[in-house]
Amino acid sequence: MGPSVGGPGAEAERRSELAARLSAVRTRIAAACRAVGRRSDEVTLIAVTKARPVSDIRLLYELGVPDIGENKDQEAAPKAAVAASLGLDLTWHFVGQLQTNKAASAPGPRARLSGQGG
Repeated sequence: MGPSVGGPGAEAERRSELAARLSAVRTRIAAACRAVGRRSDEVTLIAVTKARPVSDIRLLYELGVPDIGENKDQEAAPKAAVAASLGLDLTWHFVGQLQTNKAASAPGPRARLSGQGG
């Protein structure tokens, strides 16, 4: 289902949808951690917001997710700027490969690279 568009009712519906998905993911993380003898607070949940609007990032932040992942600098940079203007204290993670010529535009000192080899 795509992002809700509209007024407060649509936002409340989207918040509820994200909260349910987040709860399911956290439950799976907790189960995986128990299975290998780790504490779930040792794991960082990164919400990858590829092709999702900043409104989803704000809702995720309000739901307790400060770590956001993107795989394209051209999507991450404007989202990071808007999120910063909203006062969201996020840590950005670049997922996948980041070209050297785009590394300089990583959004701020709290950006992290979560790359894949290859």
